[in-house]
Amino acid sequence: KKKKKTGPPGCCKSSNVASFPMAARTVIVAVDHSDPAIAAAKWAIENMANKDTTLHFVHCYEPIQSFQAEEFSYFPTKEEQEKLTQQHKEELLKFVQEHVPEGVAFKEFLVEGDARNVLCELAGEWKAHAVVVGSHGKGLLQRTFLGSVSSYVANHCPCPVVVVRK
Repeated sequence: KKKKKTGPPGCCKSSNVASFPMAARTVIVAVDHSDPAIAAAKWAIENMANKDTTLHFVHCYEPIQSFQAEEFSYFPTKEEQEKLTQQHKEELLKFVQEHVPEGVAFKEFLVEGDARNVLCELAGEWKAHAVVVGSHGKGLLQRTFLGSVSSYVANHCPCPVVVVRK
């Protein structure tokens, strides 16, 4: 018998969801401390939050990468990785404390990995009804060379995607 997945590995702290009945809709909101993420969170709260919806605030981060060259190498310690994870946990908690009003059903998730892939995978895994992301407003050249989370998610996500411009 297959084990049912309950969420991503990493930090999964549930906030005030316990006081709400089981939500019929799951909406994923991609967050960090950028202005576009704040705009996306505000839009999701104003337009999608209701008694039948739980907002899942997802903050993705990349671990410290090791580096090896001919004359120099660097391998991050476990303590460095833990410190980075702790910093991101604190950022996520601060974000929801500052931007999510009382009465909104939500959960927050800290997930290690590339935001583009993580958001699409979670949307499928959780059978999300929508994903809300902010847009940094990059031009074609920047999107081509630097990539764009919102463009990738809009093109690869298994559910509707709302891209909120700041």
